[in-house]
Amino acid sequence: MINNYILDTNICIYIINQSPQNVLKKFHELDYRQISISIITYGELFYGISKGHNFAKSKISLDKFTQNIRIIPIDSDVAKHYGDIRAKLSKQGNIIGN
Repeated sequence: MINNYILDTNICIYIINQSPQNVLKKFHELDYRQISISIITYGELFYGISKGHNFAKSKISLDKFTQNIRIIPIDSDVAKHYGDIRAKLSKQGNIIGN
């Protein structure tokens, strides 16, 4: 049985930045078909490079990282539900996602 991995934003950043080595080692042991990220993670990564100092260089690194891994989409119903929950929590003083 082949294990599949959905990487979170922090792990993606480690891989893109080539550090720490133990994360890179595990990443390179995997078949790219085992690896995916969510569209949310992709958005967080794009946010990070957009606010950085060298967008062009960072965009190349992000594109290289994502070229062979699956990006799991979400549909509009999921996005609307997320937005509704986040807005309700925010109105209650419970800020999430920052």
